[in-house]
Amino acid sequence: MVAAIERTEDAIGYVEASYARFHELPTALVGNAADGFAALTDAAAGLTVAGTRIAGAGGDLKLAVDYNTGAAGAYPIVLVTYEVVCRTGTPALVKSFLAYASSLAGQASATRLGYAPMPEALRTKVAAAVAAL
Repeated sequence: MVAAIERTEDAIGYVEASYARFHELPTALVGNAADGFAALTDAAAGLTVAGTRIAGAGGDLKLAVDYNTGAAGAYPIVLVTYEVVCRTGTPALVKSFLAYASSLAGQASATRLGYAPMPEALRTKVAAAVAAL
């Protein structure tokens, strides 16, 4: 997708923010329900994710994203990535990776790679779910 956008004059496409940043593609302002148009920043994406509610039951942290969020400055086009693991029988290496990914250090690494960090309230819930595996 990035190659097609780069070689096509006036092209419009959709790629994740890290790809757009890495390839220095311009990004669009996107309208939100609160205050008009928001620019794509980690903080703006985080505002949308912070306004989610957990829709899963038990240890399922499935999120219900409000794409019509009323949070001022929120960028309402976000995609949440999930990891699906079994509560029992999860290999130590998988648990270790998820523990790191949900730690403050892991979130800092993800941010350096161009990914928006999880809002702190969600990060602590994810870390607790991983610890319970």
